Amino acid sequence: MQLGNQYIIQIRTLLTKLGIDEETKETMVLEATGGRTYSIRQMRTIEAIQIIRSLQGKADDYQVDEAKQRMKRQILALCHEMGWEHDNGKVDMDRVNRWCQNRGYIKKPFDEFTKAELPKLVAQFKAMHKIYLQNA
Repeated sequence: MQLGNQYIIQIRTLLTKLGIDEETKETMVLEATGGRTYSIRQMRTIEAIQIIRSLQGKADDYQVDEAKQRMKRQILALCHEMGWEHDNGKVDMDRVNRWCQNRGYIKKPFDEFTKAELPKLVAQFKAMHKIYLQNA
């Protein structure tokens, strides 16, 4: 029995969204089918549902990570604007870490902030950036 188009479309959409290449896709399908096939079209419905659930879990992880990375990039952009950078133009992460450990609302290095903690840190950096702009 051939796999329904709705499953094929859903799997392909998730693979594209996650940036999974064809070789990785084939490996995933091969594992999901117990070595029976590399093709999504030749999967059984139960195998397709399992791979969709797996990919949806990864999509949720990806979205969480993307939100966290977006907040961290926002902070680093503010640091660039305030001139917290080395001669090569890269942000001085030692300075960022020192600031986070000494003045951040939670006294810990920048990379140790969780997704839940970052919004308040972003707000602190925005406030500091505002003061920087007023004094410039």
